[in-house]
Amino acid sequence: MTKPPNRQDYKSQYVLLPMRGTHSTSMTHLNVATPAFSKTLRARLKASSVDGIASVSVPNSRAINIIHSASSTGAKLAELTPQELATLRVQEPAVRAVPLVTYHLTRTPRLAVASRAARGGNPQKPLRIKVVDQLGMPVVGALVVGLNDAEQKVGDDATTNKHGEARLRLSGGPDVEVLAVYADVTGCWGDVRHNVRLRDGYVVMLSAVDLAMDDFVSVLYSSPKIGDGAGVVVGVIDTGVDSAHPDLKVKHSRAFVSAEGDAGDGSPASIEGEHGTHVAGLIAGAVRAANRHSGRAPAATLNSYRVFPDGGGNATNYDILRAIEAAVADGCDLINLSLGTATPDEAVRDAIREAFDLGTVCVAAAGNDGREDLLFPARWSEVISITAIGQKGTYPASSVETLDEAAPYSRLDKKRFAARFTNIGPEVTATAPGVGVVSTLPGGGYGAMSGTSMACPVASGMLAAALARQPNILALPRGQRRSVEIQRLFFTMCNPAGFSKEFEGQGLPR
Repeated sequence: MTKPPNRQDYKSQYVLLPMRGTHSTSMTHLNVATPAFSKTLRARLKASSVDGIASVSVPNSRAINIIHSASSTGAKLAELTPQELATLRVQEPAVRAVPLVTYHLTRTPRLAVASRAARGGNPQKPLRIKVVDQLGMPVVGALVVGLNDAEQKVGDDATTNKHGEARLRLSGGPDVEVLAVYADVTGCWGDVRHNVRLRDGYVVMLSAVDLAMDDFVSVLYSSPKIGDGAGVVVGVIDTGVDSAHPDLKVKHSRAFVSAEGDAGDGSPASIEGEHGTHVAGLIAGAVRAANRHSGRAPAATLNSYRVFPDGGGNATNYDILRAIEAAVADGCDLINLSLGTATPDEAVRDAIREAFDLGTVCVAAAGNDGREDLLFPARWSEVISITAIGQKGTYPASSVETLDEAAPYSRLDKKRFAARFTNIGPEVTATAPGVGVVSTLPGGGYGAMSGTSMACPVASGMLAAALARQPNILALPRGQRRSVEIQRLFFTMCNPAGFSKEFEGQGLPR
């Protein structure tokens, strides 16, 4: 008979912080073994044995298992059993243990397949769907989603191979209610078709992103001047930024991924690395002739802090906290956070508060859960939080962006709508274009993406450009008053967008 697992052996990861703030001398000796810690831990283990839990021997030199340390006085990542956590609270009352929380990107969600087999059905022979560009060349890396039943999300999906082919096994047969192709990383617009009968070799031709054509951002705002944003430093905490892109200049490039030993720098992650580069271009992409998609503050200084793992996955509050601290130390005036979580988190909030008290303001994406409450950190008052709106006619009529069109529509312009995906709430600061927005991609390219992830850097870029024209604010000592004046400046930039407050907050920055 297998012995049941011992509850006291279960280990969880925590971010250890001072009781107030993010730095204290109380953090300096946490990884030092002490007799008092060992004695208290043994006593607790002995007491727990009354519940039938076997006692565990504890060495007299027992210390807290510190996995990673930001600095001697700063945050630490620790792995603790429940008994060790209880002992820590007794022995180190000046230290708190915050649960490890993960954050995800706030790029618009794609259509997802919930079931790959209809009731009683059997998968059919794979159907090859070929995706090509306007020249008939294969498009590699596009996601193809076919749904026999859109409401129940029954269907299949696949990514196009080197021949531009994706193979779908559709248990419901060749008739699909929705066929969607997502190609935002390829330099092409996506495509959506409704009520289609597929056949083997079915071809979808995509439109290339034309840099001479307007998107919502370039329709809404005039072209920036080459010097807009000069003297302002913006930190991009994301999946990394391609500093080799001809339209991007990155000063500091650093990695904060403790699970990878902070290896590498702030270059794009292998998985979803395009996200951070796209965000950076919306802030400070260079002004070029015949390219209507420069950043709002092309002369601003960019710093890249990669917090998402190279192989994909979510970022942790511990790594984001460390990146925020680094951005403040590097002199960032603004920090763009196109990420979020639904879980309240003391660690990142304290880092944001500390940044605010040191003159650095964070701008965060509201989240893409379709009218749900704002994610954190966007929900916190120290943060400028941004929702997403779109405008019909600023993307191809057959593109997947049409799936993001939804009421309410603006009272001031009936072509403008609140993006179907955007989160909303009373904490919203402002709104910005976030549907079918064109910006930089790794490798020197450009592509269109959607999400509050895109609206957020548009707002950051607008604020950076405005802040550059306010030398009196930039010259203020790096303290809370400076952050208050930066926020006040942003509020003065906002004008009504024609939506209710929960959708637009103070309005649209202009």
